[in-house]
Amino acid sequence: MRSPLLFRVALLLLLLLLFFFFFTSQAVAPRKLLQLEWEPIRDLNDPSIVKVIHFAVSEQSRTHGGLAYTLISAESGEQLSGPEGAYYLIKLKVKPQDEDVGIFQASVYESKTQNYLQLIFFMRL
Repeated sequence: MRSPLLFRVALLLLLLLLFFFFFTSQAVAPRKLLQLEWEPIRDLNDPSIVKVIHFAVSEQSRTHGGLAYTLISAESGEQLSGPEGAYYLIKLKVKPQDEDVGIFQASVYESKTQNYLQLIFFMRL
């Protein structure tokens, strides 16, 4: 009976040591990551932001069976920028085909190093 208990205690100690080692060895990276903050997009008419907005709407149309989404306007947005790329969270007024105009939120990732955009989500609010 002592053998399984001793094994469990040893396993628990090993897991605690691994957990402690992982978080102390990675202490520098999380601090740097935690310094990133969402910032408001000040100019929604900036050409680089307009490119992201049009990408989100056209990608949503392309990936949803050709259902046409028409951009009416960009309402607001935030961005989280890092050394590798940026995430955008943008509120858009959009007219889906055969539906009423609605407010949608789109999230787009832009890779600065590999030069591509990826639609994370596009949903009606």
